[in-house]
Amino acid sequence: MSRNRLIIDLVILVLVTLTGLVFVYMRFVPRTIIVPDKYKTIQTAITKARPGDTVFVKAGIYEGGVSLKGGIRLVGEDMNEVVIECNALSRSVIFANNCNNVIISNLTARHIGQNTNSERMVGLLIDGAKVKIVGCRIVEASGNGVLVYKGSEVLIENCRVENNGYCGIRVSDQETKVKISGCQIRENGHYGVEINSGADGLLENNRIENNGYDGVLVIEETSEAILKLNICRGNMYHGIRVTEGAQAALNSNHCIENKFTGIYIHKNNAKATIVDNNCEKNNSYGICFSDHVTGTAKGNLCLRNSNIGLYATNNAVNVKMLSNSCIENGSSGICFDRSASGLAEKNLCRANAEHGIYITNGDVNVDIVDNTCKENGRSGIFVYDNSNTVVENNICIANGNYGIAYSKSSGIVKNNVSKSNNKRGIYFSNGADGLIKDNLCEKNGGIGIAIKHKGTSATLKGNRCIANETHGICFWDEATGLVADNICEENEENGIYVTELATDVNLISNECRKNLWNGITFYDGSKGLAKNNICEENSHSGIRVYKVEDAVTVTENRCRRNEWYGIDIEEAAQVIASNNICSYNELHGILFENGSRGLAEHNICEKNLFPGIGIRGADAVAILKENECRENNYSGIMFEESAGGKATGNKCENNLWSGIAVKGKGTKPVLSANQCNDNGAWGIISWAGAEPTVSKDNITEGNWKDGIKARN
Repeated sequence: MSRNRLIIDLVILVLVTLTGLVFVYMRFVPRTIIVPDKYKTIQTAITKARPGDTVFVKAGIYEGGVSLKGGIRLVGEDMNEVVIECNALSRSVIFANNCNNVIISNLTARHIGQNTNSERMVGLLIDGAKVKIVGCRIVEASGNGVLVYKGSEVLIENCRVENNGYCGIRVSDQETKVKISGCQIRENGHYGVEINSGADGLLENNRIENNGYDGVLVIEETSEAILKLNICRGNMYHGIRVTEGAQAALNSNHCIENKFTGIYIHKNNAKATIVDNNCEKNNSYGICFSDHVTGTAKGNLCLRNSNIGLYATNNAVNVKMLSNSCIENGSSGICFDRSASGLAEKNLCRANAEHGIYITNGDVNVDIVDNTCKENGRSGIFVYDNSNTVVENNICIANGNYGIAYSKSSGIVKNNVSKSNNKRGIYFSNGADGLIKDNLCEKNGGIGIAIKHKGTSATLKGNRCIANETHGICFWDEATGLVADNICEENEENGIYVTELATDVNLISNECRKNLWNGITFYDGSKGLAKNNICEENSHSGIRVYKVEDAVTVTENRCRRNEWYGIDIEEAAQVIASNNICSYNELHGILFENGSRGLAEHNICEKNLFPGIGIRGADAVAILKENECRENNYSGIMFEESAGGKATGNKCENNLWSGIAVKGKGTKPVLSANQCNDNGAWGIISWAGAEPTVSKDNITEGNWKDGIKARN
């Protein structure tokens, strides 16, 4: 081969190679096709474009009905200046059907004209495609602004989706996934965003406002959504609704001024985790779980909603409300209603118009633990017509009525602080029953712990009721119960008060000190037992039984240093006082007066400033048996002012005046087998007009004056 021939072949090979490279470049290197410079219509440009090409659209108004294909970028010059539109009755504005790697950006898609049919065209229709929609306006579509379905995967970012006839964005079908970020979704006819039929959605940093139904709807079983840092404001129904078995995680959203509820979890096993959201000024509830749903609400702020702040109702199951703040709502801060069950723990419920926490209408378990309920208009915690409610370790302060109240309900109230409430610290009424244990009830405007009404029964153990404006503990209006091991101190009336036909109230091992009236009072037809109580330093009596007809037993109590009597029994019948220690009281140790009848036996009455035991007044009749009355400032025992009865087997020794004294016209006791020794004046003395019967078996030795003396 000649040298020239070789050179010619090499040149031909190079030319062929370059031609091939040019062809490859022309065929596969991405291009930018400009509309209307290259082609007049967007659809023509897309038809001519290859995968990887960009169709760049300059400012202007263009014909809609654009069908995209895979790998194409449709880019407008300016979101507000590039408008793709078509008639609302004809077709959707932009289609992406079974194509991947499509990008739509910087343009407006809209319908013109009206379409009032039930089936309407959409702005952007994404059907089985993978699409990114960035920086677009989708407005005034007759139907949905964006419809994503049939397994599509779509990113919608920094878009404005406004004034569309149905939903702003609707996402449907299993395996369909959408991420919506940084968008403004406003004033659409139905929902701002709807996720249904098993689709998945992530919504982040969007403003979803003033839509005709809900801001966001997640509906139907297997649909799942994550919503975070969105603002849902002013929507005509709810800010966010999760319903019909759907699931959602809602984090750090702001749901404000919606016409109904801020966040609504509704129907048929829907489930949501709701964390750190702000639900404020909604026209109904802040957050609501309703109708066989479940979930957790944690760390949310429910502020100034027109109704309840945080609400579980209609058989909601095991709803956990944790560390939320429910403040200044128009009804209650938290409510479990209509057989909803769950837990409210570590919440702050402050300044709500009604109750801090309200439990009602259910026979399922609700636990109220470690909450702070303060300054609410009615109660801190109110349990009504509900069973199995545990209220534990809560702080209830400065509420309008009660700190904790149970009505027609049962449960356990323990380890709570109920302080400075306007009426009562803890209140059981209308047939409530349960255990009240180890609570502090302090400085309440009325009673520390109050138990009222026939059928109401409570066991009170280990409570401290201090400095309340009336009584520490009160049972009345035929209530019944057990009061054991409580401390009632410095209350402005009685430490424990049993009145108005309260029945079978047993007071055992309580400490009642420094109350401004009596340590314990039974009054007005009440009936019960006071046993082994300590009643000291009260401003009136240690124990008082007044206007009681049925049996009251006062036994094994210690009544010391009270400013009046150790035990005072007035206008009462069938009172038994036995085995008590009454000492250092400023009047009598034990006094029966004004028609009282009863038995005092085996008591120790010592060092009182008046007689150890006194029976005083017309029709007062008492049997005194085997008591020890010693070192009292007057007599060991005194009958006076026409009192009657019998004193037998008593020891009355070392009293300042007499062992037994009988005084006043018509006073006619029977005295037998008493030991009246070593007293400061007489063993037994009867004053002018008294007519005692003194048997010979009384022992009167070592008295300073006479053993037995009758003074005429």
